[in-house]
Amino acid sequence: HLIAERLPTEIKEDLCRATFRDLVVGGKQITVALINALMERYFGDTNLTDALCARLREICPNLYGAADLKTTKANELLQSAKHQTNKTEQNLMLQKSLELYKQVTVNIDLSGICNQYASVCFYEGIVELCLATAESQDNQNLALHLTHTGEDQGEQLLVARRHCYLPVTNTLNNLLAMSQGASGVQN
Repeated sequence: HLIAERLPTEIKEDLCRATFRDLVVGGKQITVALINALMERYFGDTNLTDALCARLREICPNLYGAADLKTTKANELLQSAKHQTNKTEQNLMLQKSLELYKQVTVNIDLSGICNQYASVCFYEGIVELCLATAESQDNQNLALHLTHTGEDQGEQLLVARRHCYLPVTNTLNNLLAMSQGASGVQN
């Protein structure tokens, strides 16, 4: 119960509706979310998370692979950075988390990570991660070219890229709203 309460609402709903067969046959998204929630539960205790990572890689390598390990390490760095009072150390942790996330852009919750980066004012991380994720979705940079030729794949790639850029535009809109609110209060 402690683990499931950490899941996003959509995953919780899927988990409630899923049968055992659903989980075994096609429930990788739910299973991965449960593993991530388990890891989040023990963030801060590096020895325990390292032991959990090793054990998961040993007993279920198809569900917890090298990319998952990098994601876990990046998540742990991000959580630690949020509580770090030394700005130099915090920036170092954020940069390390960014480098790890950029290596596994397919396996991340882009919006959630960007929201956490925004909470510590790591705006360059938001932009870099969104650009890296967009590039991984369309590594040959075909979206614009194929869209102009009218191909469906071009439209799909363009939509995927727009989705990757959404956290950047959301952050900019939030900053604009905050600055307008602050200037309205001062007047």
